Amino acid sequence: MTEVDKTHHRYAQRRKGVTARVVDSKRLTDHILKIIRLTYSHFDGIERCEVEPLVFAEIKDKDCWGKPRVAIIGIEGVGWMSDADSRIVNVPVWSSNGLGYARPVELHRDVLMEFVTDEEIDLADWVRIFGDRLETNLGIWQNTVLTEEVAEV
Repeated sequence: MTEVDKTHHRYAQRRKGVTARVVDSKRLTDHILKIIRLTYSHFDGIERCEVEPLVFAEIKDKDCWGKPRVAIIGIEGVGWMSDADSRIVNVPVWSSNGLGYARPVELHRDVLMEFVTDEEIDLADWVRIFGDRLETNLGIWQNTVLTEEVAEV
């Protein structure tokens, strides 16, 4: 079996039906760059920072107001959840000048929602294939994201 065949086979074996909404990472990056410029005027390399492709989902845990907490999830299945008491989500910002992870920028979930599109994608199709770690990440999110079946109960 070729590597391409193995990848197709692994996608086919994944559990389907848990969806999230795509975040407009380009617009979110532009917004975050404005925040960084205002907050860290001395920060070198501002123009080379970006937000990775993300999806947005509500999760089963509730915040202190009884509303579902939210999460953003990257293509490797690594994600960040809102705080239970502040509704703040840490958005990771990456430096594309070779320095890697720069720092998280805290956004209130309502601000983050401005960048969430109507496009839905199955998490099984979102998280890329690359070994057991990513499969584990996917499984964790599939069991954490609020689905319609759970919401109706």
